[in-house]
Amino acid sequence: MRPVELRLAGLHSYRQEEVVDFKALCERGIFGIFGPTGSGKSTILDAVTLALFGEVKRASRGREGIINQQSEQARVAFTFEVGRGEERFRYRVERVLRKSSDFGAHTRECRLVRIDPDGERVLADGADQVKTEVQRLLGLTADDFTRAVVLPQGRFAEFLALRPADRNQMLERIFELDRFGEQLKKRVSDAGAKVQAGLDRVEAEQKGLGDCSPQALERARQALEKNRAARREAEQNLQVIRRRLEEAREIRQAQEQRVNLQRRLQELQAAEAQVRWAEERLERAARAETMRGLLEECGRLEEDLERRREGLRSLQEELARREEAARVAEEESARVRQQWDEKGPVLLKQQAWLEQAREQEKELDTWLAQQDREREQLEEWERAAQVLERQQAKLSSQLDGGERRLAELYRLREQLQVTPEDAEQARSALDLYRELSRLGQEIKKVEGERDEAGRELAALQQQETELARQVQELEWELKRYKEDLEHLQGNPPVPDGYLEKRAGEIQDLRHRIQALQELAARYNRLQGEHRQVGEQRQSLERQREAWRQKAAILQQALDEAGKALERARRELEEARHRNMAAALARTLEVGRACPVCGSPHHPSPASPAGTELTPYEKAVEAAEEEQARRRDEWQECEKKIVQLETEIAALKLRERQLAEEKEQVGAEGKRLRGELPAEWQGVPVQDLPARLQRAEQAYQEQQRAWRDWQQHLKEVLDRKEEVRRQLDEQRLALARLQSDQAGLARQIDVLCRHLGEKGAEQQAVREKLRLFLEVLGLADPDQVPEYWDALKEKQQKHRRCQDEITGLEAELKDLAGRLQQLKDDLRDLVVQKGALKATLAGRAEQIRRLQAELYQLTGGLRVQEALEQVQKELSFLQEAVVRAGEESQKATEAFQRVRLELKGEEQTCAALQGRLEDLCRRLERSARENHFAGPAEAKDALLDPQEREELTDQVKKHRQEEQVLLKGLQEVEARLKGMRLDEGDWLRLQEELQAAEEALGMAQQQEGAAGVLLQRLMENQQRWATLEEERRQLARRSELLRELEGLLRGKALVEFLARRRLENLVALATERLGRLTGYRYALELDGQGGFILRDEGNGGLKRPVSTLSGGETFLVSLALALALSDQIQRRGRAPLEFFFLDEGFGSLDEQCLEAVMDTLERLPLERVAIGLISHLPQLKSRLPRRLIVEPARPGGPGSRVRLELA
Repeated sequence: MRPVELRLAGLHSYRQEEVVDFKALCERGIFGIFGPTGSGKSTILDAVTLALFGEVKRASRGREGIINQQSEQARVAFTFEVGRGEERFRYRVERVLRKSSDFGAHTRECRLVRIDPDGERVLADGADQVKTEVQRLLGLTADDFTRAVVLPQGRFAEFLALRPADRNQMLERIFELDRFGEQLKKRVSDAGAKVQAGLDRVEAEQKGLGDCSPQALERARQALEKNRAARREAEQNLQVIRRRLEEAREIRQAQEQRVNLQRRLQELQAAEAQVRWAEERLERAARAETMRGLLEECGRLEEDLERRREGLRSLQEELARREEAARVAEEESARVRQQWDEKGPVLLKQQAWLEQAREQEKELDTWLAQQDREREQLEEWERAAQVLERQQAKLSSQLDGGERRLAELYRLREQLQVTPEDAEQARSALDLYRELSRLGQEIKKVEGERDEAGRELAALQQQETELARQVQELEWELKRYKEDLEHLQGNPPVPDGYLEKRAGEIQDLRHRIQALQELAARYNRLQGEHRQVGEQRQSLERQREAWRQKAAILQQALDEAGKALERARRELEEARHRNMAAALARTLEVGRACPVCGSPHHPSPASPAGTELTPYEKAVEAAEEEQARRRDEWQECEKKIVQLETEIAALKLRERQLAEEKEQVGAEGKRLRGELPAEWQGVPVQDLPARLQRAEQAYQEQQRAWRDWQQHLKEVLDRKEEVRRQLDEQRLALARLQSDQAGLARQIDVLCRHLGEKGAEQQAVREKLRLFLEVLGLADPDQVPEYWDALKEKQQKHRRCQDEITGLEAELKDLAGRLQQLKDDLRDLVVQKGALKATLAGRAEQIRRLQAELYQLTGGLRVQEALEQVQKELSFLQEAVVRAGEESQKATEAFQRVRLELKGEEQTCAALQGRLEDLCRRLERSARENHFAGPAEAKDALLDPQEREELTDQVKKHRQEEQVLLKGLQEVEARLKGMRLDEGDWLRLQEELQAAEEALGMAQQQEGAAGVLLQRLMENQQRWATLEEERRQLARRSELLRELEGLLRGKALVEFLARRRLENLVALATERLGRLTGYRYALELDGQGGFILRDEGNGGLKRPVSTLSGGETFLVSLALALALSDQIQRRGRAPLEFFFLDEGFGSLDEQCLEAVMDTLERLPLERVAIGLISHLPQLKSRLPRRLIVEPARPGGPGSRVRLELA
């Protein structure tokens, strides 16, 4: 781990946020943190441990009194890097703590973040999660961190003074030696149980393989060859039957094709009447097509003439309306001109007067606005004067009260003054009291641990007896289950393979019975459908006869309607001839030649009076409508007859198909019944499911017996394995229990020695505390916390009193200046008010005079409003004159335009009427030429292109399909060549094929079973050899694991590894200590794992580390810290790339200090950054990077830091 940056605020003497850039400090490998005593140097280390582990080791209960007295919270953020190469990552841990009662602090926010190039990711959130994750990353607890990495004041020599047992536990955590203790024992035990289970599995599998000897293999090979020959013979027989079946299938397909062609030809013949009707319809449409142009032209002329007649009537009505509108418009124009002559001159004169008065009104508005602003200003100044007077009185009162409060604070500050000597003595007494309490708690804790260990030892002895008894019972139970397993394996309820064969037989029976039931249901359904189709055919035949009779009646009515139409047409033609004769007679004159005979004499001309044609024309139209209606009825009747004949033919065909299907279903049912077992063939179809159910029940009983046997076998196997597992667990537990007993005995001895050491330490602290109690005048040590709380409260009150005095002095000075300013402002405001009142009085007289002049002109209105009224009235009169003239002219022009349009439309209608009469005559003549009764009949005969194309396609498709079917019948008859295949021959061939396929399937199945048996025997033989080799290896491994398990009992291996680690650590520390002391001192271990100092300068004299002086203790502790840091560095998982030293240099002489610095300056070459915390000037001048800590000042922002470069 290497530090990158530290941010702290509100911690101890740091009030505002300060940033420590470790990246810059560690550039040269070694740096120092310097500042006067109490400036906050050690607080930087406190911030690091607080950020990582949430506690400060030198603070009471880890957090008490760490938050700055003038801050409500403390905030720390520590950024560091962990790892090597590509596995190196940067992290930031953040904590925010708030004050609680009794100088305590609690965590409000806490999180651990990994900083990646693409952003930040939160790894843990919450104090417990963060602490756990940090310990996982670093591999150190908070105690380990302060003993080996960050060495704060008062804890520098803690690793040196640790008891051997505690030191071993620390080394076990740092170097993860616990994995060689219980973890390794559990792994060995688990591996032994796993190997034993594998050995049992191999032996059981060998037994389950059965007989796989060479003789069994030879018998299996002979059976396979025999079944293979039978399979070849069945294949040859199947090929012969398949060729015969293929020939029969071709004949059967040709017969079915002939039946289908005949059925389709009958269906075409049934539609012959409808096709003939379509051919006649196309022939009539072709004759009517020659008249399509005349008919369409006549229709267009009639529509155009009717439309123009309607327009003519509308124009006549429009002409009358336009004439009336022109007269009204002329009268309105005369009235408007007269009104303008009366009012126009007066309004123009009034407009000129108002234009002159506009300027006077603008001047009045300006004076009024100015008057309003001056009045508002006067009112505002009145209110401001009142406010200033109230503020002056309030400030005077506040100034008097503040001066009285300041005098009280001066007196209170003198009473609350506390000397530094009193505070230091109280602090020392409190630390001794807390140390005494801590030692008392530790002694109680150790006594409790000793008693608890004794009780646990007694309990473990009882458990050992009980476990030995359980192991003996489990061994007997395991033997009994092995005997049960051998008995079950030798007595199965049914032979192997019987259930699979019986399941196939029952499945075949189920399929055949289902097929028989379906055929029976299908036969009944076909029989009912055949009867229903016959009844429908008979009903349709009766309907067809009724429609034929109705068609004959309609044909007679149609003939009579045609005759009536011919009579009406002859009468109409005669009436037209008479009218032409009468028209000719009216043009004859005496002496002029007749246009017909050329005679100039006219002795007996025809009557000039003509005949009315309308009754004759109506009679012809009525006869044509009657003929069309009769023809539609007859055609509808013919269509219905054709439809009925088509449906009757389809029903006859369906009757034949149903009869054939009934015959086929009956034959298939006979074949399936013959495939049933002999005792089932006479059973009715409805009773077969019950017979099948009884067979299935018997099979299910056999299945249940087999499953019960398998379940029982599995239960015995599972129980045997469970007993074996329990036996292994109990054996392992017994071994662990014996190891735990030995460990507890050793632990009780260690606790007793530790209890004696703590008692002596408690007595020394109690003696020191008694001296301080006499100085402070206290009788009981329990009064120390109360005395300290009272002293701290007095200091806090003194500090608050001083802060209030400083603030109040500044506030009173500000109040005096503000009061003088208010008096000056009030005097200026009174002068301005008098001047403004005089101005307002003169302006009011000018406004009254101008308002009177304007009232005479406008009558109280605004000038602009009066002017707009006059202008609006003038504009209205002018626009009315212009508009009335325009409307009169437009009405006259519209009247003339409509009259001309009406005259042209009358001429157009007369021309269209003449063209229509000529076209009607041409249509009559064309209808007679095309053998139609009239134009209406020809029009009805027309077809649109789509309908004509559909009818043509229908006729063409019918004729083409008829030819194709006849040709297909000829080809089928030629292919059959008189051959015939009935249904019985076809079914017999299928039965032969099925029997041959079943025989082949059985032969293939028998061959496959023989091959599978041979393959299984070969695989079993190979598997047995493999299992035998595996069994020998597992047996050897089980023996080795049992031997290893015996070696791992107790904690001998872990203690051995910890001792070796400690020996390596002592050797490395001795080398460091030799360089620091000119190789005068060396470290050794005694028989109990404690440290001993060997003085080479005194003949190799050895003495315990408890006799070392302050300087010697510092050198030895430094050497151990460097060695431990190097060991952690070499561990590889999370190497520590720095450590801190806080104080201790003042106990060294000049020569030792030089040696220490020389050693530390060479350490960065080993990729380790070192931070030193001191106030010695000779250290400051030697370090290339220095962090200067400036102490906090009263009322200031707190301690500050800055970086210095050499």
